[in-house]
Amino acid sequence: MSILAVDTVTVVRAPLVAGRYGGQTRDWSNATRTAYPNVCVQPVSSTEDVRDRELLIGKFTLFTSRGQDIDLVATDRVEWNGLTLQVDGDPNRWPAPGGGVHHVEASLKGVTG
Repeated sequence: MSILAVDTVTVVRAPLVAGRYGGQTRDWSNATRTAYPNVCVQPVSSTEDVRDRELLIGKFTLFTSRGQDIDLVATDRVEWNGLTLQVDGDPNRWPAPGGGVHHVEASLKGVTG
């Protein structure tokens, strides 16, 4: 796989804190931010729902460069190109021949409206 990895993304990770009703919730106001250059974010699709309100859902795929692993998990957010996107499921780490990571792919979702 050959990609043009010219994007920089920021991975946003929020700590878990005690929630109002006894459970745990993410504290996005105290999230950490880590920038990762040399990645590629590509649009996949978008859908629009106008039943109750205008709602736009955009789906994207993040690819890292060959040999690049990034610290990204399903509960993170990704900032890219002025958008804040949610990681949609667990990122996939593709193995390299001989060991290590060949590249990482992650599904991202953005909701506006």
